[in-house]
Amino acid sequence: VLIEKNSKKNPLELAPVPISVHPWLGAAKPHVFSINRAEDALLANAEVEYHIQGQLRDWNEELQTCRELPKSTVPERIMRDRALFKVHSDFVEAASKGAMEVINGNVPPINPMDPPTSHMYIYN
Repeated sequence: VLIEKNSKKNPLELAPVPISVHPWLGAAKPHVFSINRAEDALLANAEVEYHIQGQLRDWNEELQTCRELPKSTVPERIMRDRALFKVHSDFVEAASKGAMEVINGNVPPINPMDPPTSHMYIYN
């Protein structure tokens, strides 16, 4: 049944989006097909992922490095904005995953002897 429904859709509607979607953050809206949005999603997947899996990321360092990029010409501003957007999107995704893991009880507190309302967690 699912395969039959998906086979009737435009192939661009089934492509993964470059921005993570968090359905629990807001009310659901009906999907409206847009050829431009689908094309942007496919083109954005061509970028190379520079983060090494399993290695901790220094979010502050990445953000400061992106802010220090030159912005005197239009192409430089575009590259700077794309880098800032990528770091911000990755941080929001990691923070959302971390929050869900803490809520699900999969991340132990760093101060387990304190009352539960005072627990602190580290997730990267």
